[in-house]
Amino acid sequence: MVDCSCCSYRCLQFFVIVFNAVVMLSGATLIAFGSFILNKLLSYSEEDDMHLMGLIVACLVVGCVLFCIGLAGICGACYNKAGLLEMYALLLVVFILAELGCGIAGGVLAEKIANWISESIQRYVLDYYGKEVYRDFMDMLQTELHCCGSTSAQSYAFVVPASCHSGAGIYTEGCTPVLQKFLQSNLVGILGVAISFVVLHIITGIFTCCFIRELKRGNAVV
Repeated sequence: MVDCSCCSYRCLQFFVIVFNAVVMLSGATLIAFGSFILNKLLSYSEEDDMHLMGLIVACLVVGCVLFCIGLAGICGACYNKAGLLEMYALLLVVFILAELGCGIAGGVLAEKIANWISESIQRYVLDYYGKEVYRDFMDMLQTELHCCGSTSAQSYAFVVPASCHSGAGIYTEGCTPVLQKFLQSNLVGILGVAISFVVLHIITGIFTCCFIRELKRGNAVV
């Protein structure tokens, strides 16, 4: 006769391990993405962009925390450590609340972020011929987004850069509105990924709590 408690334990253990493996993978992805952006930032920016640097560092920290949380969950499930899993579940709850807080803060600060983008591009354009890092950044931005200057080619007081030219002439749109449109068009995808993260963590927490209950009932299978 099949022991239902044994099956319940095995299923819960399996799901806890799988979901935490996904959590670890998401953490590793954030670390890789943050490292890539940080490398680009160090190539194209300077110390006066510390607010952007802070966002990237925060991304790296979140990735490391996620990786460690996922690893703790897997170890706790594999070795039947109820204490480790309880600490893990508590950290996961705190992290979920932090995610929700960041989402709310992002919505509240959306206008400030848009203003910061505009101010940064204006500064880069004004110092285009004075600072190499600004010149490299604007050349990259203008080439990739097919834009010119902050609001138009007239943003450049003297010579319009070669990166503003295409086979059909000078790009007419400014980089500030083009970049803001680009970010807005990808906002739905970003929100979708963020919501998926929160749902994943909630489901993982539920399975973990159920697994802890099975361990405390003495249904662990060695």
